[in-house]
Amino acid sequence: MTLWPRPAPAQAQATDHFEIGALVGALDLRESVGEKPLTVGLRGGYRFNRAIGIEGEWIKCPGNGSGNFEQVLILGGVKVGPHFGPLGVLGRFRAGVLRLGSPGFVAFNGQPRTEPAVDVGVAVELRTGRHVAIRIDGGRTIVPFGSVPIKGPLPPYAKRLGTTVNPQGAFGVQIGF
Repeated sequence: MTLWPRPAPAQAQATDHFEIGALVGALDLRESVGEKPLTVGLRGGYRFNRAIGIEGEWIKCPGNGSGNFEQVLILGGVKVGPHFGPLGVLGRFRAGVLRLGSPGFVAFNGQPRTEPAVDVGVAVELRTGRHVAIRIDGGRTIVPFGSVPIKGPLPPYAKRLGTTVNPQGAFGVQIGF
């Protein structure tokens, strides 16, 4: 007979630590470079626990016949938020760069351009299986273009953009391991 209760056995954590995924979405750059391109991308991350993780994302805006500037957005940062069973609601803050470097952009501007970018938003994750989740993202990508104008094929032909706040959203699937 013992006077003190035995400690309960440790429970395995239900959260996978590493995550990889793919996404499709849109990045609204109409106020800056006059485009609202489709985006495709890859995401990878590490989850410290159910509430805190880090992630990196590579997003490509494919070119098209209308002269899309084929932007590439590379971001990395934190995601934080609670989970309610299979549903997670996460805030995210990520920093990185936006690269404008397609042949069409270079034809009008003389050289590629890389600008800093900050992404702030919300992600909703729904676990559909032990290692699979569906994720919906929404937020704003902030790009300080500065005072150097960006030139394009449509009037006003050259714009000094300053700092732009660009809505974006994505739908993706991720696998944890």
